[in-house]
Amino acid sequence: MQKETTVLLLCVLVLFADGICFWQTLNLWQEAEINLSKFFLSAIAILQILLAFLIVWLSYFLLRKTRFKQFRKLKVEQS
Repeated sequence: MQKETTVLLLCVLVLFADGICFWQTLNLWQEAEINLSKFFLSAIAILQILLAFLIVWLSYFLLRKTRFKQFRKLKVEQS
């Protein structure tokens, strides 16, 4: 149960950091401190979204892998 909470917390923190990064990029674009085209800004947003989904998927995969190992170990001990 503790590993599940840790993975969930990690996913939430990564998504929160991703949102902050995107928000800062939008603020820089609106204040015209840097000249970003709409295409480049869209590419940054899409990459950030894909990275967030990749990290969540990887965390889920690792959680399933550790659960499977624990279940197999428990099954061997019961035999």
